Amino acid sequence: MRNFFNWGTDDAQQPAPPLAQDAPSPTGGAPTDAIAAARAKVEQDVTARRRSRSEKNTGSVGSDQQTIQAEIARQLEACYEPGAWGALLALPADAALAVTGRDNWKISKDERHTLGVSGSAAARTLMISNPRSLAFLMLASALFSVYVPRAVQEIKHQQEKRKNDREKDSKSST
Repeated sequence: MRNFFNWGTDDAQQPAPPLAQDAPSPTGGAPTDAIAAARAKVEQDVTARRRSRSEKNTGSVGSDQQTIQAEIARQLEACYEPGAWGALLALPADAALAVTGRDNWKISKDERHTLGVSGSAAARTLMISNPRSLAFLMLASALFSVYVPRAVQEIKHQQEKRKNDREKDSKSST
């Protein structure tokens, strides 16, 4: 028997002793017959399990794969919606409108539609060449378009509040 506490010693490097050839097996035959019988039984069990797994998977894999692919295609179609791309690509003008408040930054519905259609076509192309970058681009654009105009408005509000407070302080001190 190996000494498990002395892995680095020469004793640990010794191979395990072979099975006794002359010891009787539980079935009454030679030990090699018992080993061969056990090995054959294990091989039969493994083969039977593999067969049952392949029979189970054969019927459902095709339909599961088709269902998954159909769901992925449906979700990807939503990524190409021109309305969403129009909103994302109009972001610079919307941010400029929030900062300046000037009407020249307002984008018409036709302009948004044009931006959306071209953005959708670009997204389809990018999905083929680099889907990861498309996903990150969409996420970053959506986050930017939602939060930047609000942050700019908040900053403007804070500036106006400070200006009003200074005016009140200057009037009260005079």
